[in-house]
Amino acid sequence: MKKIFLLPIVAMLFLASACEKEDSLDPLPVKDAGQYVRLDITNKVFAHDHMDATVFGGELTTPGNKVQKYELFVRRTNSNGIVVGNYVQLLTVESFPAELSITPQMIATALGINVADMAQGEVYRFLGYSYGFDGQVINYNNLSATVKAQAGMKQGYKFMTTSVLDDYFPSHTIDGVFGYDNYQL
Repeated sequence: MKKIFLLPIVAMLFLASACEKEDSLDPLPVKDAGQYVRLDITNKVFAHDHMDATVFGGELTTPGNKVQKYELFVRRTNSNGIVVGNYVQLLTVESFPAELSITPQMIATALGINVADMAQGEVYRFLGYSYGFDGQVINYNNLSATVKAQAGMKQGYKFMTTSVLDDYFPSHTIDGVFGYDNYQL
């Protein structure tokens, strides 16, 4: 009778020791928050009818707190899909979290054009670079395929916006409730 009673106890001890994690056999790397910049876009597009009062942007954060500086570049693509010029530096952020508010005037100044030259339907593409405290530079090409492909990751390295007419894209949707996907590439 004692053997029958002891057998379940021995089996439980054996199973409990078998469930311990053996670090040397774990194929997954140690997770590190990394040097990542996240952009939660809340103002998705410019209201072309109100270029003097509209903004594009959202909250810029660094979840791992390993970013010293963030640089953002912009270039313009006309409504026919033709790239009009190279990327030029738009701004630098050195304090996080930050509210990223980009106005048409900021883009026009960086591109060397007038706001009046910004046509409805043009696309403004952005490239971001993060600089770590260790000197490492991260850009869109350093991101994993999963992060690049999932808009929900809200990566702050490659995104875009456009300007639309209020009649086409009502003002209540400009704040990001519906419509435009800034991470489509």
